[in-house]
Amino acid sequence: MKESDEKNWNFCFMSVGTPFELEFSEIVHEAYERLNKPKTMITVLGSGTIGGGRELEFEPCISILAGELKNAKSDFFKFGTRSSSTTPITNNKEAWAETSALFRRLQKEERVPSFLCFGDPTSPVPSALEFIDECLPKSVVVGGLSSPTKSGISSLALNDQVLAPGTVAGVALSGNAGFALHSVTAQGALGIGPTFKVTSGRLNLVHTLDAEPALSQVQKVALTAIRAQPRLAQLLQNSLLVGLTESDESTKQDFLIRTVVGATSDGAIAIGDNTISENSTRLRIHVRDGETARTELDNLLQRYSLERAITGFSGVRPSAILLCACNGRGKNMFRESNFEINKLSSVFTSSDEASPDVSSIPVAGFFANGEIGPTGAVIPSSSSDDKKSTYLHGFTSVIAFIYDDLDSSDLHEKDDDNLPPQEQGREV
Repeated sequence: MKESDEKNWNFCFMSVGTPFELEFSEIVHEAYERLNKPKTMITVLGSGTIGGGRELEFEPCISILAGELKNAKSDFFKFGTRSSSTTPITNNKEAWAETSALFRRLQKEERVPSFLCFGDPTSPVPSALEFIDECLPKSVVVGGLSSPTKSGISSLALNDQVLAPGTVAGVALSGNAGFALHSVTAQGALGIGPTFKVTSGRLNLVHTLDAEPALSQVQKVALTAIRAQPRLAQLLQNSLLVGLTESDESTKQDFLIRTVVGATSDGAIAIGDNTISENSTRLRIHVRDGETARTELDNLLQRYSLERAITGFSGVRPSAILLCACNGRGKNMFRESNFEINKLSSVFTSSDEASPDVSSIPVAGFFANGEIGPTGAVIPSSSSDDKKSTYLHGFTSVIAFIYDDLDSSDLHEKDDDNLPPQEQGREV
């Protein structure tokens, strides 16, 4: 993507603040015409908009990211509302035929595509993400849910087509070697205590952790943590979370954060996820507040910088950045304005970058009612066999780094010996 005259714009992302929700359709049609009918334009209604170096929450504002994608082909996809559990994701046969044909074609392409995916609070998002992951397990999928204030209000659009409530839609980006999309997912949580194995449990219930009642294990972790850090007492009481992973303790862990929603009389705990697998799922207690969210975002961006160095991206700047932030983050969480958009500059301040600040890189996005992405920091590789599971998150920021002007001569995979001394031997 490069800065260009209007006649060359072929990709646009527009976010519209909820104060304009009644004018959403009118804004979409007018913007599409004024932007000279770009080939690909996505519009999302957010509780706030991000762009121009600012995060504007609950204000009447519009943000537009526009430019030319030179090295990626874009294709819309769309799923409608499910009518029953026995039908495919959509009850619209025409939409299903077009979408399934697109995914069959994408499965045959040499390079793994990436996806920008959006829905609203009534959309079948989990089913759509499961479908994408099954069809293209190596793809990175990022996006979020719109934030209408009332049910029945349209809050998504593709080009000048305003979509009905309950729709999942987005764009598949299939590029050549000059295109890449990386993601960072910041869930804002801090892990405390050991990582346990779920030795008895199913769906959303965890009965035992390391063969002891789950509630008892949680209480032990909480007491130990409070003795060491008294400030954790209120967090454990008000925001008790768990991190879930299928990884063994000896490997890198990117936890999926979920809430603890209750406990049973026999000592089991219930969580806000139904994927618990006995003797497979690992679980660690987590908490979240503004301080933990700051620390986690710092750690993830440092990790992304390291992975960029290892994969040869350290001297390459993204063409654009898309930030999908939970409407529970922002100033409410960090107690200051523009915190995350400013923090992104830390990724691009190494001595081999042409410019030390992020201001020359377009950053746009919106405040979402749910965020879509994998976990951790992800730089996809067509040579890797790693699957990229996609989740619907909460209190999370999903950041997409879009590269559209890559030259293979700029990318050099680096051995450990060539990294700076402080980064040698660090786990990624």
